[in-house]
Amino acid sequence: MFVDPEELIPSAETARLLNLKEQTLSSWRCQGRGPKYCRIGRAIFYRREDIRAWLGQQLRSPGEKNAA
Repeated sequence: MFVDPEELIPSAETARLLNLKEQTLSSWRCQGRGPKYCRIGRAIFYRREDIRAWLGQQLRSPGEKNAA
């Protein structure tokens, strides 16, 4: 799969977009949670399309129970 470098968002900016701490994203990566990411060397990046897809999976209807 081709990843356009201009579509990559650094981890710190992704955390700001999601109103999270960067450490939360780091913990989620270790737990296999959160949006898909790309590691280049030591740097972590996210694609906008993966962030959008993950956010779409988080939507819940009122009264809907969370999936386990």
